[in-house]
Order: sequence, then structure tokens, then C-alpha cells
Amino acid sequence: MVKGKDDFKKIKCRKTGKTSLHCFGEISILLSGSHLENTFSRWYLMIVFNKFTGSRGKAGSNDANAEYLAKIRGVMDDSDVSYQFAELGKVDAGGGGTIAYIMANYGMEVIDSGVAVLSMHAPWEVTSKADVYEAYKGYVAFLKNM
Repeated sequence: MVKGKDDFKKIKCRKTGKTSLHCFGEISILLSGSHLENTFSRWYLMIVFNKFTGSRGKAGSNDANAEYLAKIRGVMDDSDVSYQFAELGKVDAGGGGTIAYIMANYGMEVIDSGVAVLSMHAPWEVTSKADVYEAYKGYVAFLKNM
């Protein structure tokens, strides 16, 4: 059975995806007085990593595996980058989602990362300038050392 051009492109894309690492630039929810969960990020002069995101259970989500997290922690530690892990909230209870699951569908190792934001999607969003700089350092370390 001979596959068409479109099938060949899909196969190539999946093979490339399985050998790719992706650090998806995204923002994280900042812990504020209205949120009592301890899973949200805080301003501590660090980049935030969200191990998993999404909705509808596993159908529209991504989840970084332990080996990938260990590589990221090693790179951040070796590059003297401060980091924290957080969540975007309960699945299907609001709290956001990203498009990282699309890359995960192609077999890529994916993690969301970025800075903590207060009042996300409001007219006035607030972030820490130090967090933005630490995120910059984290992205440079990821690109150079992963």
C-alpha cells in the first residue's frame, strides 16, 4: 500500500515531534487573596513551570513526564536559574489552558513555562520585573543546554 503525500508529511511530522523538546512560553496564575489553593505560583523572582495543563481530562491536555522534568531541573540548577512548579487550577473547573497539548499530540516533550501574572486577561495585568528577567534566563538556559 503506497501512502499519499499528506500521509508522508504526517509521518515525518510525528517522527520529528518525538525527538523534539518544547518549552512553551505561557503565563501562570499568581496566588492572590481570592485564591486559597497552594498550587498557584507566587512572586519569588523565578520562572514558573506548569507540569500539566488542559481540559476535558486527557483529551485536551498535556503532561510532562518525570524524565523531562529532571532534565529541566538539571539545566535550571546548572545555569543558576530560580524556578517553581505550579498548576493552572483544577481540570474542568476553570483556571486556563494552553495550546501545548497540540505539540504533545505529535509526541513532543512539552512543558508550559513563564511568569506569574496577577489579574490575567484584565485591563491591567501585573507581573514582577524580576520574574520576567528570570524567565529570560530560563529560556536562554533551555535553548543552550537542552
